[in-house]
Amino acid sequence: MPLDLKRGVKKVASEPVFRRRFDDLPPARTHVGLRKLNTELLSSGPFGYVDVEGLDLVPVDIDVSPLDYSGSSKEGVSYTYKGHDGYALIFAYVGTQGHMLECELRPGKQHCQSGTTAFIARSVETLQTLGLGGKCLLRLDSGNAAADNFDAFGDHYFIVKRNPRRECPKQMLALARRVGDK
Repeated sequence: MPLDLKRGVKKVASEPVFRRRFDDLPPARTHVGLRKLNTELLSSGPFGYVDVEGLDLVPVDIDVSPLDYSGSSKEGVSYTYKGHDGYALIFAYVGTQGHMLECELRPGKQHCQSGTTAFIARSVETLQTLGLGGKCLLRLDSGNAAADNFDAFGDHYFIVKRNPRRECPKQMLALARRVGDK
């Protein structure tokens, strides 16, 4: 059943009822349903643009954000790069208002690049579903300067922060020439 945003929400189930209903669903179905709902919600509104040399591009920010769960014994809680026990969530926000495009809960010890190429590919697929193909500016931190990520960006513009301590400047220049505008 498609979501009718014009009619509004008349009644919302409580958090325990939602949790029970989601727990009863197979995980794959839950994720598909939530992605579809999120895409329908996002498709209804403007995102705002940033001007990049005369191009109006929709910003998409992708980054890992550690969540502090110190003292917890929850599954997946482990030592993060921020020096506490918790999770290492990865988010993709779209637009100047920062609407959540994608997110993923990860164990705290997981390296920021682990699984990120697939996450970027999912985010780009959602952007295409929204009709934003090739009109976005993806912005990522230096932890995601892996060559594998560049193919996942598709036709979108991107900025990936460079960390000069990690690679030889010649390698970074060669990568920029391979994937950038010539």
